[in-house]
Amino acid sequence: MNYDELGTFAIQAGDYQEAINIYRRALQYDKTTSRYIGFGLAHLNLEDYLTARWAFYKALDIDPKNADILKHIQKVENILTPSVHETFRLFWFDIASGGDNEEVVGEDLAVRR
Repeated sequence: MNYDELGTFAIQAGDYQEAINIYRRALQYDKTTSRYIGFGLAHLNLEDYLTARWAFYKALDIDPKNADILKHIQKVENILTPSVHETFRLFWFDIASGGDNEEVVGEDLAVRR
């Protein structure tokens, strides 16, 4: 079995960390679309969305017309975008109200003055 087959097998078996390890090694030897996609899928399944997005964009750099890559990117962007927008909405709400809304915003987003 080659790296690509091993990585695919690890993903199918649900062993996403092992898939990451396999694809990381594989990418040291040859940076291919399929390896970046596999690396991204493993991270996506572990909910490491930023790394998954990075990997999918690296794959897109290699193969810009690949519709599957675009679908993976869209999936990650749909996951990330609402949470990013909500974080900024709460942050700006806190600033506009004087920064005293820790019970609404939460300590992690509250502006410290």
